[in-house]
Amino acid sequence: MTVPGDFTAGDVLQASDMNGLPAGVIGYGNLEADQYWTTSYVDITNLSVTFTADASRLYKASFIGLCSQSSFLIITDGSNNQLQQMENNATGFITISGFVLLSGISGSYTVKARGKGGSTGASYRLEAANVRPATLVVEDIGAA
Repeated sequence: MTVPGDFTAGDVLQASDMNGLPAGVIGYGNLEADQYWTTSYVDITNLSVTFTADASRLYKASFIGLCSQSSFLIITDGSNNQLQQMENNATGFITISGFVLLSGISGSYTVKARGKGGSTGASYRLEAANVRPATLVVEDIGAA
């Protein structure tokens, strides 16, 4: 057996079969208060996850939040290298979300969310509260 769900009658479940399965949530962060920014990217408070990565695993980092118009949100690594970008081009607030798959990473690894506005002189924000937090989640989704 190599693929979960590829079982036939009489197969015996082995540890190697189990090791290929997803391990689930590795870490997450919630923002429960509005955060403002201008035209430079800033780290979003509480939306950073540091974990010990295994190069043989596949990870998924997901973001969701309610953003003002002309806002850009990115998922980055700990050195601010952009991994994914989301933006609100609509008028007013919309919920934006995005994810990135990470493979071949190992050791201590950080994933974080950052935000900025699209034009000078305006105030942009991620609107959050305890009933609608902005969230960043990192999950182990199985063997790479």
